[in-house]
Amino acid sequence: MILDGQVAVITGAGSGIGRGGAEILAAEGATVLVTDRSIDNADETVALIKVKGGEAFAMKVDVTSDGDLEQMIAYAVNDLGKIDILHNHAGIQIAGTAEQVKPEGMDLSYQINTRAHYIAARLAIPHMKKQGHGVINNTASNSGVF
Repeated sequence: MILDGQVAVITGAGSGIGRGGAEILAAEGATVLVTDRSIDNADETVALIKVKGGEAFAMKVDVTSDGDLEQMIAYAVNDLGKIDILHNHAGIQIAGTAEQVKPEGMDLSYQINTRAHYIAARLAIPHMKKQGHGVINNTASNSGVF
């Protein structure tokens, strides 16, 4: 397995593509920190990984909270030993054109789809630099296209 001994952190991994990514990383040997705003969904993903023999842990994380993101990275580094992969996947879709989307919707989209990715990466980079390696994968929303 190509990710044996590596620790991966994924936001928004309680369902959908994030869940699928967590399952693939675990199947390749990574220990996965599954984070989601719903701890129940994160727990479901962890159960799916463990039934297939993978190693995973669940954590409730609201990516709009800098404190939650700090705790997420700290857990990976302090409790799991390091962070090799950060997949910023949590995101939302705000439906509508620029004329239809209210400023509050745009603010929320920015906070979740852009700012949270930046803060999580900013927190992970020093640890990755110290260990001499790391991968950050940011999944983006297609809201900007609309």
